[in-house]
Amino acid sequence: MVFNTIDDAQMFYNGYVEKAGFGSRIGCSKRSQKKGCDHLIRRDFECAHARKATVAESKGEGLLDPEVFDGVDKATEATSESQNFGSKTEAAKRRRNKLKRHDCKARMSVGLRKDKWEVTIFIDEHTHPMMSRDEWTKYYRSHRKVPYEDYMLIKTLHNRNAGTSLIMATLGDLHGTLRTFPYTNRDVANIRTKLRNEVTHNDMSKTLEYFQKLRAESPQFYFAIKLDENNAVRALFWVDGRTREVYRKFKDCVFFDTTFCTNRYDMPFAPIVGINNHMQSIMLGCALIPDEKKETFKWVFETWMDAMGQEHPTCIMTDQDAAMAGAIDDIFPGIVHRCCLWHVLRIAKDKLGTLFRTREGFEKEFFYCIYGSATVEEFENMWQVMVSKHCLVDNDHLITMWGCRDTWAPTYFKKNFFPFTGTTGRSEGLSSFFKKLVHPQDSVWQFVKQYEYIQETRLDREDNAGFLGEATTTAVWSSYKIEEQASRFYTRAAFAKFRELMEMTTAYSI
Repeated sequence: MVFNTIDDAQMFYNGYVEKAGFGSRIGCSKRSQKKGCDHLIRRDFECAHARKATVAESKGEGLLDPEVFDGVDKATEATSESQNFGSKTEAAKRRRNKLKRHDCKARMSVGLRKDKWEVTIFIDEHTHPMMSRDEWTKYYRSHRKVPYEDYMLIKTLHNRNAGTSLIMATLGDLHGTLRTFPYTNRDVANIRTKLRNEVTHNDMSKTLEYFQKLRAESPQFYFAIKLDENNAVRALFWVDGRTREVYRKFKDCVFFDTTFCTNRYDMPFAPIVGINNHMQSIMLGCALIPDEKKETFKWVFETWMDAMGQEHPTCIMTDQDAAMAGAIDDIFPGIVHRCCLWHVLRIAKDKLGTLFRTREGFEKEFFYCIYGSATVEEFENMWQVMVSKHCLVDNDHLITMWGCRDTWAPTYFKKNFFPFTGTTGRSEGLSSFFKKLVHPQDSVWQFVKQYEYIQETRLDREDNAGFLGEATTTAVWSSYKIEEQASRFYTRAAFAKFRELMEMTTAYSI
């Protein structure tokens, strides 16, 4: 029997052994000894159970046969990334099965004869029984192959952070059943690990090259890096040209939050988020930073302003972070800085929980003071009456809240533009969306690609909202001319808010 290539010979033998009920592997190879020649002239394909067992293997010790489980990536068994402050902990090593060795002599040898590969030896006798069930044969390594079409689908789903089980289920739906697959969950997991490791050694350089390419294609694209004393990249900021243009329209209110770490370097993700005229969250800039110190935040804000032509935002909302507040005071003097009310009240519930339960009426008065006061004077008077009534003048946490009341109490911001929100939920909502798409072991390069995908989804939502406003009409609630005028003037989302408020004001009765 003659084959055109060595690959054709191996494919033929693998097909034969799969039908026969066993696995194969490359036994030995021989190269030409002639001077100036180093090409292959002979190769043996042998049974996967060939060769004698070593003493260690006969006692159940020794290493796993690499011909069977070579697909298992060593990186996945050595360490696992802890979610606790980025520390690494040793993962328990798996106990693996070892392929039995029966000193089987079954093999096929081919030699190079006049540019063709000719079968020189063929032995089909085995020293062991074949697989008792045909469907088990596919688990030999020689038969575990991922077709190119499946590989591309696996890669696509992996890039969208689909888990291995979901990927296998999707492939099963496409092929009809999982049992006919020539590969396993472990093979898919290994492919995903290799995809993550492809950019391990050139992760940041690849990202910067990509940014340079984007800037060459669009001069409005902006990015900046912060280097440490060893010229290593410690922080990264970028914003596209379209965002730089729309910022001028929607810089009245922005949100800044760093509560989400989502990459293998545990670099906090710092999105700068705004609101467009459709009441949708939009990205106005993005940074990956090494820490949450004041100097780092100052670098982010300075870089952001450099990208936006030094046009400062009018209002900004953050959580209660001293370093962040200090950076905002230094870079944006005179800006309206509001702290997230949800964070303030969450801490208050933790600190004052016992008092809420034990002081009758205190909890009700506390929240009415915050939400029920119409003016600053009314809020401050109600607060002082409340703490005096319940003998809490010396309570440390209430003293702290009082000292910074002008940064969180809603009544101080009635004349400022914070559209229908008192929390950083928009920023945190985007962070939550990122969690669905980004794996904790993803590289910066992969993170940037997912960021682009999220930007595209934002733009698609905006386009759809624009279409609805231009091509459709909405029902009005009343016969008031002001509502009809508002339905034509406002975007659909803004009009929905207007109509809701209109219904509330006309529902009052004496």
